[in-house]
Amino acid sequence: MPFKLIGTLILLVLVTIFAGFNINNTCNINFIFREFKNVPIFFSLVVSFVAGVFVTLPFTFGKKKNKAEKDEKSAEDKKLKKLKKKNKKAEEKVAISPDELNAALDGHKLFSDE
Repeated sequence: MPFKLIGTLILLVLVTIFAGFNINNTCNINFIFREFKNVPIFFSLVVSFVAGVFVTLPFTFGKKKNKAEKDEKSAEDKKLKKLKKKNKKAEEKVAISPDELNAALDGHKLFSDE
């Protein structure tokens, strides 16, 4: 069995034991228009925790998406720089001065005056 699963099961057993021992501790919870009486404190803790998880979930997934986009953009930028460097080297190899071009075309029959 994976260690994460075993750890999760042990944690759930401990939480259940904690809930069982504290089920008799109650409190009143007041909302603006409603009051809940004799609510177990453990239940209010669990509800608060779950509400916090739901509030933070969009931020957690948003960061992963932005990070993935940044990594993708970074990879594209690296490829673009590499291609520009190759292009510049190729242009330097192909580059020919006007004098060299005239010398190469002097004896060609397309450009002769005959």
